[in-house]
Amino acid sequence: MNFPRSITQRLRSSGSALELVFKGANALFVKLAGTAFSFAFIVLLSRGAGKSAAGNYFLALNITTVLATIARFGLDNAVTRSAALALRQEDRQTLKGILLSSLIFTLTISIVFALLLACFSDPVGRVFNNADLSPVLRLMAVSIVPVALYTICFQFLQGVGSTQSAVKLSTIWPQLASLIILAPTLYIMPANAGGIAYALGAFVALGIAYIYVSRHPLLQWKAVRPNFNQGSVFSMGKVLFVASLCELSMTWAPSILVGFMRSSGDVALFSVAQRITMLIGFFFISINMIAMPKIAALCADFDWRGVAHTVKRSSILMTAGALPLFILCVVCPRFLLRVFGDGFVDASSALIILAIGQMASVVTGPVASTLVMCGRERTYRNIQIIAGLFCLSSLTILTRAYGPNGAALAVAATNWLQKLLCAYFVWSRFSTDSRTVPSRTR
Repeated sequence: MNFPRSITQRLRSSGSALELVFKGANALFVKLAGTAFSFAFIVLLSRGAGKSAAGNYFLALNITTVLATIARFGLDNAVTRSAALALRQEDRQTLKGILLSSLIFTLTISIVFALLLACFSDPVGRVFNNADLSPVLRLMAVSIVPVALYTICFQFLQGVGSTQSAVKLSTIWPQLASLIILAPTLYIMPANAGGIAYALGAFVALGIAYIYVSRHPLLQWKAVRPNFNQGSVFSMGKVLFVASLCELSMTWAPSILVGFMRSSGDVALFSVAQRITMLIGFFFISINMIAMPKIAALCADFDWRGVAHTVKRSSILMTAGALPLFILCVVCPRFLLRVFGDGFVDASSALIILAIGQMASVVTGPVASTLVMCGRERTYRNIQIIAGLFCLSSLTILTRAYGPNGAALAVAATNWLQKLLCAYFVWSRFSTDSRTVPSRTR
């Protein structure tokens, strides 16, 4: 059989595919290590503090993550794209201006949100009819600031091509620091251990983010005066802010609605199933991080054939890597859930449904990122609005009727709707552009 040889020959003939394979594999290895720390954290918290305390942690985590995302005002992908284009032009003043202006803006908003959540944690606990939620919210409110800031740094590092540093910042250091802190904290105050460990881990990650950015080899910060005229970044952020709000409705709103309509135990069931299915997204996240700045550069050259080639290769690699994990989630859900405790086996159906929904991202490839990187952020925003409205309406109906399984069904259906719409607009729009704009090979 010449099948392996033919695969090797095809990879060698395509520099972009080879880059995606090797850089994606390196990012995947780091991502696996980070996820191992994250899963160890969840297992330790679930077994050490119980299902109810784990549910309060997940609910507080979702609320603080929503506020940290809003505080970034849609600057995530805007910073990545703008940094990639500025690096291509070797404009260090603009690079420094993009980072500092984004950090200053995010710092201001995140401090306001952290103070508001700390002050109103008791009323929020009463809304969820859960008095035990309030102290966890107060502890985790301080994490809004470091999470928002190190996420901006992560997006910036991704834009300037520091993939390994970006992956470590987003997946290794926060999880590892939180895990180390959690172990002794469980013996002192088990009910609030998750919140304390998460907040302190976020500050550790922020310190590491400062080291990565300040010591970047391509950026001599002391010798460069920043260009703060970054109106285009914030204009793009305004458009993407609406999209990020809709993304929140699909990612974090389900757990919040389950907690509001059901109980903290149901939140724990849904959240654990959701995090297991994130294993399927390993290859998607790793390869997508490599592909995003590359796609932005190809779009700047009007190389639509190069964009199509990169998206196709990425989706093939993502699907090939995720398929074994998808089969494991569908065939052995009870085995995977029993790791977190016998009480989590009830989430088997939700795990299977969420796994099917997660495959939408893998099969379609980086189509959502392609729209943003190629300047189609308004199209992406409109798709997110449609998907977000569909998600919220279906979540309200299905969660009330079927609990965690209904929430899983709403999330899976929304994910397929969103990714199919993105794929349609990517291929229809760029196939038209490729006929009207000459492709230039690099």
